[in-house]
Amino acid sequence: MIASGRDDDEIRGQAEAADGSMSAVVGADGLLERLRLSPRTTRLDGATLADQIVAVVRAAQQDRLNRVDDIGDEAAGEGTDNDSADFDVQELILRVEELEFRAYGDLSRMNAVLDETLRRLDDA
Repeated sequence: MIASGRDDDEIRGQAEAADGSMSAVVGADGLLERLRLSPRTTRLDGATLADQIVAVVRAAQQDRLNRVDDIGDEAAGEGTDNDSADFDVQELILRVEELEFRAYGDLSRMNAVLDETLRRLDDA
């Protein structure tokens, strides 16, 4: 936990695509909690959809990192030990990189399924 006594909502990250077609929320642990896709996204090809999902999830993760940094800055201003906040941020960065790697694999598989579904729909 980054800071005790804090509401997890304070360290969740969220982002929405500029066109409002999708949004993502990552939890206090940095893991994806929600991904909302509007019906408009069904018109996208698999690769474009995957790229946009990755972008909105990364934006949510960055929002979470910014919130963690803000909490760390507040804690440092209150006279707490800043070394532990730096350690937690570094650990979070490693976790985000791991999640990014996993998400890439998951999105690649999802892209393949979407492409196969579109191919089957075209053949029907």
